[in-house]
Amino acid sequence: NEVAVDYNAGFTGAAAGLYNYFGTPDMKPQENFPPKEEPKQSFFIEGLINQENKERKQFTVRVTSAQTQPPAYLNGFKARYYFNISELLENGQSIDDVSVEIYYDQIESDTKGAFKSNVEGPFKVDDETYYIEMDWTGIIFHGSRELQLGIIVGQDKEYNSNWDPTNDYSREGLVKSDDFQDTVNIPLYYKGDLVYGEPFGDDPEPPKTP
Repeated sequence: NEVAVDYNAGFTGAAAGLYNYFGTPDMKPQENFPPKEEPKQSFFIEGLINQENKERKQFTVRVTSAQTQPPAYLNGFKARYYFNISELLENGQSIDDVSVEIYYDQIESDTKGAFKSNVEGPFKVDDETYYIEMDWTGIIFHGSRELQLGIIVGQDKEYNSNWDPTNDYSREGLVKSDDFQDTVNIPLYYKGDLVYGEPFGDDPEPPKTP
């Protein structure tokens, strides 16, 4: 009952030997054996809130690439975090008051700096909604990788902080916790195709990589 490749190889080799020396024409294997299996892909995103206030939001996403049949290391993933700046606009501010920082990149840590996740944006969706894009293009992995980000919002001319960090589209369903929660509001793309989650509104899918 101890299933392992070394025992299985010996058993299979013995069966092959029996067939080689004692096999008969009617013992041929089935024509389509073993049956071909379609690749199964499991891609998804989880998230949590580390901290948030009127000047910043710090959050972590965990992207999972788990293809089976056959297992494979893949690359070409991107994800979008959508946020709302309506309260900034109401107080005379704009997207120019917003910046993004990376606080922890598991890929950079695991590879000792040989590879790094990339974050771009903000990109405009409508007057009140923007998104930042997390980009793992060219980084091959299987399993889960974490990326912790901060969205930083400056003060207005009167030195007031006006941002509401809780009304973002991608914030919905996430809580301040050490445990990740499933979320469909941070859509995940693989080589330009949406593979998990739901984009905000009519926001189009990103162009496919040639």
